[in-house]
Amino acid sequence: MNMLKLNKQSRPDFGELSRMISGMEDFLDATPDFADKEWRDNLDVIIDFQDDDGSFKLFDSYEIPSDARVDFCYVPTYICTAALMKAYLTSPDEFAEKEKSALIDGLKMSCVKNLRGHGYDAFKGQIDALKLFMNAGLNEFLD
Repeated sequence: MNMLKLNKQSRPDFGELSRMISGMEDFLDATPDFADKEWRDNLDVIIDFQDDDGSFKLFDSYEIPSDARVDFCYVPTYICTAALMKAYLTSPDEFAEKEKSALIDGLKMSCVKNLRGHGYDAFKGQIDALKLFMNAGLNEFLD
């Protein structure tokens, strides 16, 4: 697993945006292991990257075109929140208050955005977002 490097952008660098999303997806796909220093460091990177509003957006503002807002503000929020949920399910006893708070805030923001997609593929986008959470263990989480 590579170390995550996340930074907010004011002007889009699509190569960098793509790299950050890919890194988030890799972290989501990884098996949570609180004993693994690199995995734990990446978890801290994600938590430290979270905005006050609970999002994990890759831009410093929501003032961008709606398609880009979904792809680079909402989707990263869904990915990181699903990763936090997966980590919680793997080892709830290892989950400190900081992690719990980040998960709660991420879930709130994800629900506020209704797992929104965009354009003609809005419904497909919602299904894809729901799949992220399902693959991270949503059914178990709800139980």
